[in-house]
Amino acid sequence: MRISEIGKNLFELVKKNSHDFSPYYNLYEKDFLKEFNAMNGIKNDVRINTKDKNDYDSIRISLLTSDFTSVFPYHTSKYLYTFDPEANDRKIIGEHKYLEKIINEIPGANLYPGYGSVSEELIEETFNDFYPLIECNKLLIRPEKIVFSANLESGKVMVHPADANGEANEWKVNKDNSNSLLLIDKYRAINNAKKLSEILIPYISGISIKEYSKIILDEEDLLSSFRLQLKNYLKIVESNNINALEFRNDVIDPKLDLINRKFKVITNNHRLKVAGATIGTSTLMLLSISQLGIAAALSQFIGFGLGTVGFLKTETDYHENIDKLKDIPEYLLWKIKNHRK
Repeated sequence: MRISEIGKNLFELVKKNSHDFSPYYNLYEKDFLKEFNAMNGIKNDVRINTKDKNDYDSIRISLLTSDFTSVFPYHTSKYLYTFDPEANDRKIIGEHKYLEKIINEIPGANLYPGYGSVSEELIEETFNDFYPLIECNKLLIRPEKIVFSANLESGKVMVHPADANGEANEWKVNKDNSNSLLLIDKYRAINNAKKLSEILIPYISGISIKEYSKIILDEEDLLSSFRLQLKNYLKIVESNNINALEFRNDVIDPKLDLINRKFKVITNNHRLKVAGATIGTSTLMLLSISQLGIAAALSQFIGFGLGTVGFLKTETDYHENIDKLKDIPEYLLWKIKNHRK
């Protein structure tokens, strides 16, 4: 089962009874991890605080830098912990000394595997926000795996994060596990993620997730060249010890300004060239282009005469010039920046 199908099924179940999100996910976890582990490309795990929409910037960055994002929603007060004391098919694993340490945090406690996620209305809202990306196999919302040190008689509980991407029936506790924004193990990766955030956030923050998702999906073929450029950015920053503001001012902004100037020239020239066309002809031609493509439209309307052919040539030139503009790696960043409110 594709991850997108799992996401669709989870969303339907959430709409019926969002309180039971973690048990629903558990039904699909084995299928998800099978697909997830077989997936090629870059994968990120991102923990977001749904109380703060600015936290969505971490997802915006992940969508630019990775092929798939697991989203773990969190909320400081509207957060639900669930575990089944009778579940026998779940194994808790980890360093023996550390497991011993956390079980002794509470007198008479036992360890239980379970999940943590946001409350009903927030999980449904989060699914609504990211559903276009779920449909396109770019993202899945997941509960966090949690190991509970709990005394059921006294009601005292301590929680510890577990590896979300291990075997479906295993809860691996790592004393170095981090609840940082981007759940990345290697220090260098965390450091790079921080630098990328400093560089990118001023350009991508503020745009709605719905609009941002549409751009990412529409311009998916531009992501590989943009990611290569991001690597070059990091090399420049690291080798020259440049701060983010200076780098944006000296390196990125001039390129975005160049794209902006070229885009204005292209669109202004296009506007002037089609200004003389009749409304009927223009509408007919544009409809044909959108439905058939430029080459097919040209063949279909060649009989209308030179004026029609000239109009189609104008449209062809316009789209070719926009495509050339897209060859500049920063085009994607420019488009996102220009769609912010």
